[in-house]
Amino acid sequence: MLQIRIRNPHQVQTHDLPEGTLEFGRGPGQGIPRVQLKDGFVSRDQLRLECQRDGRVVLTNLSDKVGMKLAGSATIAPGKSEELTPPIRLSVGETEFEIDSKIMPDIVAAPAPNPTPPQSFNTILAPIQAGTAETTGPRKSLAEISDSPDMQTLASWFETLIDVQRAAANSTEFYDRTARALVELVGLDCGYVLELSSNEWSVLASHSANSNPPVQFSKTVLRHIQEQRRTFYQHADVQLASQTMSDVSAVVASPVFDGDRVVGAIYGIRSCHMTDCAQAIRPLEAHIVQVLAAAVGAGRARVNQEAEANRQQVLFEQFFSPRLVEALQRDPSLLTGRDREITVLFSDIRNFSGHSEKMDASQTCEFVGSVMSRLTKRVTESGGVVASYLGDGLLAMWNAPLEQEDHAERACRAALAMHQDLPALNEQWKHLLGADLHFGIGINTGLCMVGNTGSDYKFHYGPLGHTVNIASRVESTTKKLRTPILIAGTTQEKLGDKFLTRRLCQAHLAGMASPVILHELHSAPEESDEWNSRRNAYEKALALYENQSFVEASLTLFPLLGGAEEYYDTPTLLLAGRCIRYLQNPPETFDPAWNLQHK
Repeated sequence: MLQIRIRNPHQVQTHDLPEGTLEFGRGPGQGIPRVQLKDGFVSRDQLRLECQRDGRVVLTNLSDKVGMKLAGSATIAPGKSEELTPPIRLSVGETEFEIDSKIMPDIVAAPAPNPTPPQSFNTILAPIQAGTAETTGPRKSLAEISDSPDMQTLASWFETLIDVQRAAANSTEFYDRTARALVELVGLDCGYVLELSSNEWSVLASHSANSNPPVQFSKTVLRHIQEQRRTFYQHADVQLASQTMSDVSAVVASPVFDGDRVVGAIYGIRSCHMTDCAQAIRPLEAHIVQVLAAAVGAGRARVNQEAEANRQQVLFEQFFSPRLVEALQRDPSLLTGRDREITVLFSDIRNFSGHSEKMDASQTCEFVGSVMSRLTKRVTESGGVVASYLGDGLLAMWNAPLEQEDHAERACRAALAMHQDLPALNEQWKHLLGADLHFGIGINTGLCMVGNTGSDYKFHYGPLGHTVNIASRVESTTKKLRTPILIAGTTQEKLGDKFLTRRLCQAHLAGMASPVILHELHSAPEESDEWNSRRNAYEKALALYENQSFVEASLTLFPLLGGAEEYYDTPTLLLAGRCIRYLQNPPETFDPAWNLQHK
């Protein structure tokens, strides 16, 4: 048998599972036993737990976007399964699971040596059952008691109030229970929950001691609670009677607040027509009505908070991976500005102006959305954050807000995945573009300030600093060198030999005081002996050039210029041209860095 303990801020439960399958999620089950999680940060269908005969447990992540973290650093990705041996600890959203084997002791029937008769215990009135307003014994309304209720009556009131709060605050049931409490707890003849919108009052729920409650209100009382923001109660006087309240003996109304705004009211009447001997509204009854109004206000606030949390989650998920969303929900301070070494990636659609001329506005938006969706997916798949969309471009980063030791590798994997998406995108859009689509991608690694770089009016999480500027210039340089993916030397230093790269040059870039070393990230799916040979020859020629051995560099480059058309790559041509130029006109002062100062 398994014992599963779940814990989050809204529930603590233990479940025994002798065998079979049990599911967990925010939504209801569909044929398989289900435990509903009171956690707005988990998926509707989140976890399936299956007992195996050998004592092991198969855990399946049913979500398509929210990962689950196991003890340590392992995770169960969306849609994946793991077979594990208890004890098991895992977490998702705000919920923690502890799964352990439970040994059932043998049951031995033995009479108690000194049985205690039930009548020797004291007891109290049975509690209201959760989720219902049914009582299991006589309970008094406020109208039947004095202004000094006994403990049993007080407990009954509190249980009724808690029962109201159990219902979801955005449901009809929540307001129905509140209206019913006005009648059954306070002892009024009719109870209403009213909503104020655009200065007009409407009924959300009503309950009556009889079957059909009359819908009648005192505009005077409602105006009083709206203007003075407090509870009012009184007998029907001439002023009330003039407003179709002739059969009402007394009214009570209390405002419902959303922050400092009156957004509704709890309203009750005691009717001469419905009650043979109508009583006045007493202060104690008015106070209980005010507590019910406060409960409605608190429930509405809770719904608004949950809606805001869900809105923030949707907002985060547009920019962050599911794992990052989970971390940010647990620790929002991760968004606070801080210095961090990160790897930055800029991506840009080549010849976007030319492509957009062939499409109308709606087609252009659809095209950009399609491309950005693919690029964003590649960023989040590798654990990165999309910091900004820049028209037809994208800015992404790694190692913030969460630490990622392999952030440079992640960025390079994302860049290669973006490049590999080009054939599918070309197939999708060739009927409109009439030409192949190309990306320019630049990557740089360095220290940045990362945090909310927006304003008090608009949140924007992203990086600021020299590292970002260099990455932008590196991306722009892909146009000059006609190389799809360029990485700076700071990024190359962190890669080792895990990727296929070629050192192209050191270059002066626009606005940069010092030259930047540029490497090509090989975009082909795999290396070849021919590519390795040509890479080695180019890097040898580049080293000779930087040592001012222009003849030897030229002799090394000339074999690379023969053969098939694809051999004429731009960096080789540019390097050969520089060697020839310096052979013709030897420089007085030699700068090995290429001048590529353009954006």
